[in-house]
Amino acid sequence: MGFFAFLEVDNGESLSIDRENGINVGKPLISFLEPYSSAITHSEGSPKLRWFSRLEEQSSVNLRVLTEIYYGEDMLYSPDEYDRFIAEWGRIIGRLSEAEFKKRLEDREKTWTPIVEMLPAVEEVVRLLPQMGEDTHWYVAENTRPAFQALLNTLKQAQNRGGKKVRILIR
Repeated sequence: MGFFAFLEVDNGESLSIDRENGINVGKPLISFLEPYSSAITHSEGSPKLRWFSRLEEQSSVNLRVLTEIYYGEDMLYSPDEYDRFIAEWGRIIGRLSEAEFKKRLEDREKTWTPIVEMLPAVEEVVRLLPQMGEDTHWYVAENTRPAFQALLNTLKQAQNRGGKKVRILIR
């Protein structure tokens, strides 16, 4: 079992992010994006932060845009579906107030990011990953780079179809 990743496009499309060999890329993407986001907000001095800082130092592009572009299927609700959300996710997520639920939905809307900002960041990750050294729990050479290459290809496809903004749904 794994996670599946979809690129949601502001033109209403939802494009599957996938490799040519049919393996889903959701797990390597979320395995990279979650620790990256966590490292820059909660991990002062950690090996994880040092790794991501080294990645950023090698780039002239803002890579942190990648930490703000995704959300999980636990937020596929509208503001009036709090009771349904609790019934379906309450045991997994724990007790979340209705106000916190609505705040998370508002935050989900902030994940829309211009494709023109995403493309250089993803291109940089594809370029830099081979230089990052040994595998970690957030970077596995055989999976992470191909996942970002698939994301790059899907971003270009979305742009070619007239999309301007995108976000990633991990299911």
